[in-house]
Amino acid sequence: ATRLSLAPPGSHAVSAGIAVLNPVSRGSVTINSSNPFDSPILDAGFLQSEVDVFTGREAIKKVLKLFNAPTWRDYIIAPIEDLENLSDEELDEHIRNSASTAFHLIGTAAMSARDARYGVVDPDLLVKGASRLRIIDGSVFLFVVSGHTQAATYTIAERG
Repeated sequence: ATRLSLAPPGSHAVSAGIAVLNPVSRGSVTINSSNPFDSPILDAGFLQSEVDVFTGREAIKKVLKLFNAPTWRDYIIAPIEDLENLSDEELDEHIRNSASTAFHLIGTAAMSARDARYGVVDPDLLVKGASRLRIIDGSVFLFVVSGHTQAATYTIAERG
């Protein structure tokens, strides 16, 4: 369950959002039926790699250090949630309980070389093993781009 800390209604707040832009964890989409109307099995693989959890933890520590700088002293009265006194293990648990996606899921039909045994589409965005069928969206990315996926998706759309 995702837990989000929010300021009380009517109050003023400053916040920081942390994003692991280049996750190591990988998920999968598996077709479990020959019926095209059946839902696939989705495994986001979210935070399976300790590298992703470590990255999130260190980012939280950096944000806490930033907000403890003298510049903020007159603006920050108290944190909404006390993360400063948590151990690394407790921060990791906090990350696992509160992290969520940024709703920019990609890579479920990754592009690869025509002769590669992995990947779903070739560099021309044609589905391997199919005739005259293209996939032209963010699902063809092999890795997460270091930024918003929209610009890269536009590039794929222009190419297709």
